[in-house]
Amino acid sequence: GVASAGGISARTAGERFGFAFCASDPEEIFADADTRAVVIATRHDQHAPLVLRALEAGKIVLVEKPLALTGEELAAIV
Repeated sequence: GVASAGGISARTAGERFGFAFCASDPEEIFADADTRAVVIATRHDQHAPLVLRALEAGKIVLVEKPLALTGEELAAIV
C-alpha cells in the first residue's frame, strides 16, 4: 500500500506504481498484515515518529535521511 497526507496523491502513486491499496493515514499501512516493509519519505520532522510506529508494528523500515532530528528521537529508535 501507499499512504500520503492527501488521498488523491496516494491514489495517483498507487495507480502509477501498482500498489495494492492507497491510504491517507499511515496507520492503515502499519496495521496491514500483508505489508512487510515500509519506506518513509516524508518531511524530516515526521521521520522519527513514523519510524517508531512502523517498528512497533513489526515492519522492516527504510527511511531517507535524517533518521531523527534530536538525540532523544534517535535514542528512542535505537
